[in-house]
Amino acid sequence: MFSFTDRVQIIFSSATFDRLTLTPGRFLDAALQIEESVCKELKDYLISIPSIMNVIDEAQTENSDDDIYIREIGVMVSPTFYHILVLAKQRSEKYGQIYINEGHIIEFIIKDLQQKHACLTPFQFEKSIKIIASTRNLIVSLNDIPELKRSPSNNFSIRECQKSDISGLLRFIKDQFGERWLSSVNKAFLPNSTTHIYIAEDPAHQVIGFACFREEGTFGPMGVSLSHRRKRIGESLVLQCLIFLKEIGREQILIEEAGPIEFYEKTCGAVLEQPIP
Repeated sequence: MFSFTDRVQIIFSSATFDRLTLTPGRFLDAALQIEESVCKELKDYLISIPSIMNVIDEAQTENSDDDIYIREIGVMVSPTFYHILVLAKQRSEKYGQIYINEGHIIEFIIKDLQQKHACLTPFQFEKSIKIIASTRNLIVSLNDIPELKRSPSNNFSIRECQKSDISGLLRFIKDQFGERWLSSVNKAFLPNSTTHIYIAEDPAHQVIGFACFREEGTFGPMGVSLSHRRKRIGESLVLQCLIFLKEIGREQILIEEAGPIEFYEKTCGAVLEQPIP
């Protein structure tokens, strides 16, 4: 029922080392021990707010006789935390993501704590949600990007999009992701455009993924059809684009409004551009 990112699995392991029932407070406390990415940024912010830190401590336990076993992590969770996981899954599905990340979960934990305890000011609450759950710009150094590796099991090909591909690509994007990315794709075919698009195709030459980037050094959007996730297609698209940018002399690029932050961190060493103000 639930599929989690690697970082969430690490948080689960830390939060359940003693095999006690997992509660929202225990998960959030464990997440704030992760010294990287949005978890570290959230910790650096919340640690200066005694009211929320006290509530997190108090929320470590939850009195209930209705704990629920979660097979995917092998522990019992409280009813409140189970409800939060369901909401987190719905949020990930809303954005076409197959893995539940820490942002999906922590967003609803903070909302639950705020509703019950009013432990944050409106500004503090809004900033906390932005830190953990908003899309973020990421910076990538191209000096040490991984090589693009292919194996015989890769049942797809990647090439640069041509004018003859545009109608099929636009149809694919609209069907899979709606209309929000169509304008970015259309810019690639304007006169003197510096926008490039790579597409991934299956053996029948049907588009199953795409990625846009600009020669000035910005990347995005990128998407892979839901039925072709978990096949390293997204990783291959990203690296193909970054290799092109490196070959034309770029040393650093900006990934704009990235949603699956951990994916880019693992694929190409991306880091957050700047903290939420």
